Amino acid sequence: MEMVELTSFGEIFKAHILQDLLQAEGVESVLQGENLNQVLSCFDIRVMVWEKDLEQALNILKESFPEQYPI
Repeated sequence: MEMVELTSFGEIFKAHILQDLLQAEGVESVLQGENLNQVLSCFDIRVMVWEKDLEQALNILKESFPEQYPI
């Protein structure tokens, strides 16, 4: 099983909000590029989830960040 990209954000606070919402629903996620974004804001932060959780994560994304959906 592998991790897949759910979405990406240019703003670190949005990535953390989504990560908290995912965690509250039992969906494990990882933020990639967080440190690079802090140094060079032109890099997006990728929100990664397990492939098995993608459908649930997409529903959370759609409800919480409709502007990010579809990917």
